[in-house]
Amino acid sequence: MGRDKIKMDPDLRVREAIGLVFTRFAEMQSIRQVFLSLRSDQIALPWQWKRLREAAKPANQQAV
Repeated sequence: MGRDKIKMDPDLRVREAIGLVFTRFAEMQSIRQVFLSLRSDQIALPWQWKRLREAAKPANQQAV
């Protein structure tokens, strides 16, 4: 029960980054173009490694 719900991350940076990716995808209709635009604008996306470390790093294709 409750597995079919979407929960927003409580971290504002994470929510804004996800929103930016979706907004750009709606405009560009291409993940590659979103990736290239994020890299061009030097946007850092939040990431977490094995739930131990959290940081921001330049957009890469796996993150987008």
